[in-house]
Amino acid sequence: MDNTTRYRYCLIVMCFLFLLTGCLKSTPTLPNWVSNTPQDNSAYYATGQGVNLYDAEVNARSALAAEISSTVSDLTKIYTVDDGKFQQQVFEQFTSVEVSKVSISHASVVQQEVLGGEYFVLLKMLKSDLAEQLKNELMTELRNVEVVVKKSSTKSFAQWWKLRQILPNIKHIARNIALLKQIEAEPYSRETSLVESYFEKFDKSYGARELEIKNQTENNNIYALISQQLQLENISIAKGSFWKNKDYIEVTTEYSKQKIGQEYYVDGVLWLRLKSSSGQVLSELSLKGRGVSYGGAKQSKDMASQVLYGKLKNLDIITKLVE
Repeated sequence: MDNTTRYRYCLIVMCFLFLLTGCLKSTPTLPNWVSNTPQDNSAYYATGQGVNLYDAEVNARSALAAEISSTVSDLTKIYTVDDGKFQQQVFEQFTSVEVSKVSISHASVVQQEVLGGEYFVLLKMLKSDLAEQLKNELMTELRNVEVVVKKSSTKSFAQWWKLRQILPNIKHIARNIALLKQIEAEPYSRETSLVESYFEKFDKSYGARELEIKNQTENNNIYALISQQLQLENISIAKGSFWKNKDYIEVTTEYSKQKIGQEYYVDGVLWLRLKSSSGQVLSELSLKGRGVSYGGAKQSKDMASQVLYGKLKNLDIITKLVE
């Protein structure tokens, strides 16, 4: 082999090696923690990927929240209340809403990597930090509900209403108990007993729900509309009597008018007040509507009344009163 041939051969080998090296460098290797999330009995881990560090961390936090949620996926089996439609609504929310609201502010990025323009992060949160947070929340929620649950004894709508209003607190307590049991393997017997007592009393009060409707407006259709909505919620319509007062929904309207130029403006307010048999206001809400016309104040008032009725027709009364 002469020198020229040997030179060409060496040049070809060098070019091949250069190309091979370039190809190897263009395929970065992901860190092991990306494909194999660490497992640790004392902490939760999650990885995230994004076009920048912020997006990667946001995605990691979403993954971590999902990881925590999966630990209480059987929460729907812990407590049972045989109340049909209501039972389904409550327990679906336990896992789909309440668990997803767990704060993961204690989580922090412990690893990060940039490969091929993509950002990868590893997020870690100590279970002890989450447990401390959940215990603090639990103490606050317990203070809000213990008195109501312990004093609950009568089977009446007013009693059911008081129990219904603390349902969000009970859901938070049940969620935190489930998570703490997973983390600490402690029974939390007192707290669990309180939740069980709540649902037992709630169940007993549920069948006693009945309301009278006192429609003090000029629209006779309002009674039928409210009656229909209450029956959809399995609330019986009661008839008042001279001898015995009932819990009731009171419906009233208020109107104010003014004339601007040739136009008559009437602003109406429709009030829905849920009251106990003694007249105590348990909850209330208002709807507003306006009527404007050239035909006079009465025509504008009729228009405002129609607006109010239309809003009431599209309203979930019980849900709004609870809120």
